[in-house]
Amino acid sequence: MAYQQTLPADTDLIGEFRILGLLGSGGFANTYLAVVLSLGREVAINEFFPSDLAIRADSQSVSVKSADLEDRFQWAMGRFVREAQTLAKFRHPSVVRVFRVFNANDTAYIVLEFVQGADMATWLKQLQRPPTQAELDFILGPLLDALEVVHSSGILHRDIKPANIYIREADHTPVLLDFGAAKYAASAARDNAGTTAAIVSKGYSPNEAY
Repeated sequence: MAYQQTLPADTDLIGEFRILGLLGSGGFANTYLAVVLSLGREVAINEFFPSDLAIRADSQSVSVKSADLEDRFQWAMGRFVREAQTLAKFRHPSVVRVFRVFNANDTAYIVLEFVQGADMATWLKQLQRPPTQAELDFILGPLLDALEVVHSSGILHRDIKPANIYIREADHTPVLLDFGAAKYAASAARDNAGTTAAIVSKGYSPNEAY
């Protein structure tokens, strides 16, 4: 039996989107570059795919690795959708825009703004020198404002790092991406922690996350 983690280019999603290619994969989701067929506009699409729970075998559909993981998968997918619905309400230039959520292939998808540019890790490498204080202030000020908006709704991003901060090509403003590890602070005490507790980005996560 052949297994694949991601969908191939030219995959059709619900007759409205066509995948152009893979932008990245993490522990919780795959991110694709796609086109809206009716508009010809490029978007990013996050596919809920927790690699510790799910597989894709010989088809586009996602399945749990074993029956005893089904409840965890469904719970985590519900959170994935709920957090997207909350993010869709935000109108902040440094929070990635959410346009739509839909279900297909036995999983959930989030349609997002496609940000033209490079992540902050790439930007730092391209500088070939330490950033100046003015350059950091230009980036960090809007990001802190964005986090204040997100935190006020009870959401913690939990994976802030240069790879998840994009610098727009047009005006060099920052935008915070990849809320796949996000967690509701208000309900943390009663959450099923199995699918969201172990979020670690070496060098950026707090000590208690390791």
